[in-house]
Amino acid sequence: MSSSGIYRIRNSVTGDQYVGSSSEIEFRFGRHRYDLERNQHVNPKLQNAWNKYGAENFVFEVVELCDRSSLLVCEQTYLDDRPTYNI
Repeated sequence: MSSSGIYRIRNSVTGDQYVGSSSEIEFRFGRHRYDLERNQHVNPKLQNAWNKYGAENFVFEVVELCDRSSLLVCEQTYLDDRPTYNI
């Protein structure tokens, strides 16, 4: 069963984070990890941090589950805090 909601990728060394939303969080985590491990992530801030600190220092977390219809509204609440890795 897939879950929709808000997630973050948190650097456990610096506390910096990337926040996103997805209608299938587990799939999205896999896609982020796949791109980061191949040094092909579209977000250069997140990719550079991944390269510098290593995969072992990043935590993939579900922040809040919400209906697909309200994903963007829920995500905006977290983006208003200006997460470091979001561009």
